[in-house]
Amino acid sequence: MFDAIRAVFANNLLLIASFEAIEEAAHFAGSM
Repeated sequence: MFDAIRAVFANNLLLIASFEAIEEAAHFAGSM
């Protein structure tokens, strides 16, 4: 059970990290 929670938590962190990276890239492209 804890493994499932940890997997979901890791997936959420990956989602948040990729979303921030995309936002950062869009901001960088917009300032070019």
